[in-house]
Amino acid sequence: MNRTIKMIVGGALALVVLVWTVHDSFRQHQVIDTDDWKTELRADAAGYYIYLPGVIHHGMRPGWLSDERLRIIGSGIQEDTARNIIRTKYTYGTALIELPFFLAAELIVGWGNSDGFTPVHHRAMDVAGIVLWWSGLLLLWSALRRKWPVPGSIGLALLFLMSQGTNVFYYAFRSPAYSHIGSWVLVCLALWCWAHGVSGRDGRWRGALFRIACAWLILIRPLDLLLVLALYALVLADEPFTRRPRWFLGQIVIGIALALPQMFYWQAAYGDPIVFSYQNEGFTNWRTPHLLATYLAPKNGLLPYAPAFLLLPVAVLAAWHRERTRTIIVLFMFLLYWYAVSSWWDPAFGCSFGQRSFVQTVPLLAMITWCAVHHWWPRRPAIVLLLLAPFLAAAFINNMLAHLYDMCYWSTTWDPTQWLGNIRQVFN
Repeated sequence: MNRTIKMIVGGALALVVLVWTVHDSFRQHQVIDTDDWKTELRADAAGYYIYLPGVIHHGMRPGWLSDERLRIIGSGIQEDTARNIIRTKYTYGTALIELPFFLAAELIVGWGNSDGFTPVHHRAMDVAGIVLWWSGLLLLWSALRRKWPVPGSIGLALLFLMSQGTNVFYYAFRSPAYSHIGSWVLVCLALWCWAHGVSGRDGRWRGALFRIACAWLILIRPLDLLLVLALYALVLADEPFTRRPRWFLGQIVIGIALALPQMFYWQAAYGDPIVFSYQNEGFTNWRTPHLLATYLAPKNGLLPYAPAFLLLPVAVLAAWHRERTRTIIVLFMFLLYWYAVSSWWDPAFGCSFGQRSFVQTVPLLAMITWCAVHHWWPRRPAIVLLLLAPFLAAAFINNMLAHLYDMCYWSTTWDPTQWLGNIRQVFN
């Protein structure tokens, strides 16, 4: 089968799976009323999304949201009648990613004919989650195959493992309007730019895209500065051109351009262009981080809902001798990220499917795992297959767990009752 036919067949299969996944997402969400607290546009998700109907149709002025809608959104936003503005503690970065899908919903419903929370707008966010998830997978496929070629079947198995054996799929499928799937695709985009080159005449536009992705990541979630530092370390190690002052000046200009709208909004909403809008929330556990709970707890711990992360130490050991610099970068980033998340005032991050802050780190897990498989496959294919088999089985189970999860973990941190009950449901 020549390359063109392979691409056509692969593209057709990808399109079929994409359409089926969107249909499955619609089927799952259509039974949830838009006024239900389990709706896609609830809590944090609504806090990010509010910029779209708020700015486009109302200039962020209050008075157009019903009391019921404000209740569902929760404490993330307030209507400040003194300043005549809606205050949200979230930045506009996620809304910017969702903008094309919101505009499509507006064209269907009628421009400005609703509050922006209709069933059509909810379905638009469902489509957004699946499209962003798929876009990230395609970018990862292109980036990692270019850096470390592996057989196509092994590459597909690795992508399946990274998307289903972690909580990436859940935040594309069940909670698509949260920030995590948007950050996921930005990290995938940055890795794609790095893998294909960001310097030289052909790479300049990729260099610009890389810097946009990095600035956007920080705008959405300042904690992801740790991810950006890791991405920058990869680029600086491979591309001497990026060590020039001009490169960093470009990053500063892009960062300021993306930050300015947020600063103007903060000035209007809070009276200051630079604000810690999360107020009493912060890294208050920095002296006594909840490291074990973040990693292992049945309530929103990492491993019970993202078993693929068990491959991280194996991949680090496998890649250490041949890819030491990249391995150190990834390992150091994960350790810092683990500490930072464990230091947050609520390490469980409220209603969550596992440790949701780690969704955007999965592309780097995929990178180091793919790298390890690339080096092991020619000499130890049996070991690779033996390692992948149980993890692929765990990924299938995790996919079913994501479908039936009840949005929140209602038991205490170390009480496994709900998690074990969900696992039993999977096998029934």
